[in-house]
Amino acid sequence: MDLKGKTPWEVLPTVWKSESSYMSFFRGQLRRAWSRHPMRIELLKSRRLKVPEEERERLGNRIKHCYRCESCGKIHASKNIEVDHIKPAGSLKTKEDLGSFASRLLFVMPGDLQLLCKDLCHPVKSYMDARNVSEEEASLSLALSKFMKQPAKKQKNILSVTGLPLNNPEQRKQAFYSAIKEGVLTNPFKGTNFSNK
Repeated sequence: MDLKGKTPWEVLPTVWKSESSYMSFFRGQLRRAWSRHPMRIELLKSRRLKVPEEERERLGNRIKHCYRCESCGKIHASKNIEVDHIKPAGSLKTKEDLGSFASRLLFVMPGDLQLLCKDLCHPVKSYMDARNVSEEEASLSLALSKFMKQPAKKQKNILSVTGLPLNNPEQRKQAFYSAIKEGVLTNPFKGTNFSNK
């Protein structure tokens, strides 16, 4: 079999169906390396806190250590915290991206990293980075996405306070935007603070 000029996904199509799945494999391997990176581990050790007495019931009595999110300032158990790259590692879509992605992901110092909560701040920061949008736009888009995943009956129930037409997804989407903007509903992704970052 002549392999000259062939790509890895053409040589092993049962393993990788496309260039995208091939690059996804590399991205996963590099992310696994990041999960065991000494700088990441040492940062977590250095920022670990004893659970304050007032947080013990909320976090659970078995949890002895916690972390403070550097955006919202709230206390979280370790399972709810992410070590985030302040400057994102970027995308890894082609082999040309490999060197810069690996460098930004793995060649870091403590000042290049921050601790963010998984439920609120990390999704907003990741959305901002990936789409180059403002914090407000990111939090609103994430809130809308979460809202639209609910059954239509639940969406209508939540939006009934608006008095707006709610017959189809587009009307519910517009009603949701209006309700958030006017303060009728609370944005569940509001509360991040990346303005000083």
